[in-house]
Amino acid sequence: MQIHSVTALFYSATGNTRKLTLAAADAVSEALGSDYLAVEYARPDAREVKRSFAEDDLLVIGFPTYRSKLPLHVTDGLDNLSGNGTPAIVVISYGNRSYADSIAQMVSILRKRGFVPVAAAAYPSRHAYSDLVGTGRPNEDDIRDIRDFALKALDKISSGMSDDLTVPGDADAPLYVPLGTDGKPVSFLHARPKVKVDLCTRCGLCARLCPLGSVDKGDPSITNGDCFKCQACIRGCPVHARYFDDAAFLSHVRQLEINHSGRKEIEHFL
Repeated sequence: MQIHSVTALFYSATGNTRKLTLAAADAVSEALGSDYLAVEYARPDAREVKRSFAEDDLLVIGFPTYRSKLPLHVTDGLDNLSGNGTPAIVVISYGNRSYADSIAQMVSILRKRGFVPVAAAAYPSRHAYSDLVGTGRPNEDDIRDIRDFALKALDKISSGMSDDLTVPGDADAPLYVPLGTDGKPVSFLHARPKVKVDLCTRCGLCARLCPLGSVDKGDPSITNGDCFKCQACIRGCPVHARYFDDAAFLSHVRQLEINHSGRKEIEHFL
């Protein structure tokens, strides 16, 4: 099968999934002697665009893991994708705890939308909540690995593609329930980022970064809508003016740091 165009579509709140997805797309495009189109799913308006793909297109799709699955609000935008037997390479990042059901969920969604997932991989990454969890990942070795993985997927497509990919997990499983330092479930659904007003310059970057468009453009201390704790506004603030002080959230972060700071290995599925 001959591939004529490559699209890298990704959602990346803190940059790690973006880095991995673009590395994979770059590797296959370089092998094909062509360019690729990068589509970032960070903003609501980008997710509202209907995109169709042909049989000779290749979709490299990258998403992070949130509570063992895909981020709900952002994943809804995948309903606007339409394939026609289009091969897809799935790239999943996770914050060094578990990717659990996220790959299975993405593979299921793509198949329902007319795509043929030919390969998938899970990459441990620095957790959005803490630099102490998944520290330094993805690193240079991870990037070399994903480039090699993408070329193996391209070889599979070229040699005769079939919809036989088997991945672990349950696409319909419930969300993981976060735990606190005492090992008991915690809830911080209603937690919102706070702002250090003496540091904030009102540059508006946090409002532009919010994938749900929830940060007030005029007053960044106000979150008008949902917040799924993606940390895009926290890590993206150039003066470090944004933070969470919710006790349940901070307890969960500490639990991650205590129990999930050890090295995790990459997993491939071809």
